[in-house]
Amino acid sequence: MKYLLCVLVCLSLAGAAYQSIAERADRRALPGSFIQVGDNTYYLLCKGDGERVLLFESGRWGWHADWTKVWPLLPAQYRACTYDRLGLGWSSKSHGPVHSGTTIDELHKLLHIAGIDQKLIIVGHSLGGYYARKFAARYPEQIAGLVLLDATHEEAPARMTYAPEDFSQVELCSLISWSGVLRISGTMEMLVPKGSSAEQQAQVLSVANRSQFCSGLLNAAQGIERELRTAGKPEPLADIPLAVVRRGKKVEDYAGLAGEQRQLFETNEPVWYAMQRELASLSSRSRLLVAPHSGHNIQLESPGKVVEAIEWVDSRVTTY
Repeated sequence: MKYLLCVLVCLSLAGAAYQSIAERADRRALPGSFIQVGDNTYYLLCKGDGERVLLFESGRWGWHADWTKVWPLLPAQYRACTYDRLGLGWSSKSHGPVHSGTTIDELHKLLHIAGIDQKLIIVGHSLGGYYARKFAARYPEQIAGLVLLDATHEEAPARMTYAPEDFSQVELCSLISWSGVLRISGTMEMLVPKGSSAEQQAQVLSVANRSQFCSGLLNAAQGIERELRTAGKPEPLADIPLAVVRRGKKVEDYAGLAGEQRQLFETNEPVWYAMQRELASLSSRSRLLVAPHSGHNIQLESPGKVVEAIEWVDSRVTTY
C-alpha cells in the first residue's frame, strides 16, 4: 500500500509539473499581448491596421479563438480586436461568479491602457451581446455601432423552458485539471469544432487544457444565471446603428433531435425569435438579419453573415 501511494504521489507531481511546463510553452506561442488592469491580467489580440476598430465579445464560455472564421473575411479598412474575459481564455483566473458591471468596467480600463480610444463597433455573440449592450449603455461615447449575434435577452430564463444544465463534468474537470491528466489523455479535443485547421485546433486546445479552464466556465455560468434573475428589461439604445443576427436553422436540420429535446426546441424557438426582434427594436436605426443555415454559433457556422451585418452597421455610422 505504501508503495502504491508513493507511485500515485510521484505520478501526480510529474503530471502537475508537465501541466505547468506545457501551459508556459502555450503562452509563449500566443500572438497577442497581455495587459495589466489592476490586479488582473487580460489577453488582448488585435489584427489589421484599418482606421475603423471592431471589438469582438465572445459568448458565455467563449474566448479569442471564437472569431477565427470571421476575421479572414473582413475588409482591409477594419482593425479587429478581441480579448479573453476574466477566468476565460488566457486572462487571469476568476475567483467567483462574474458580473456584467465588473466585466464592462474592466473592459473600459483595458481599452484605455491598450491605447484603443476610437469609437468601436462591438460584435457580441450570445452573452457577449448582452455585455455589448451593457457597455454601450454605460460608455455611449465609445460606441459607433453594435452587432448582436443570437444575443442573450434579459428575460430569456423567465420566458423559455430549459432543461436544467448539468455541470457535473465541468466540476470534475475543475478538480483534476491541475494534474495534467486531461492534457495527456487528449480529453479536451472534443471541444475543437469540426473542420478546424491545425492552427485553430492548437488555439482551442491551448486554452481548454489550462488548469483554470473549467473553474472559469463555472464562474461564468453562475454569474450570468444570478444576474438575469433580477436584470429587468433590455435598455433602449437610442439611435445607435444596430444589427441583430439570429439563428435560422430548422428543427429538421439538427441530427438526432427527437423526443423531449425536439419538443423543447419547438417550444422555445418562437420565443427566442421574438426576443431577437425585441432586441432589434431597441434602436431607431436597426436591422434584423437571419442566418438560415446556422445554429447558435453564428460566427462559426455563418461567418459571412456576420461580416454582412458589420458592413451594414458601418454604413450607418456618422462619426468615428
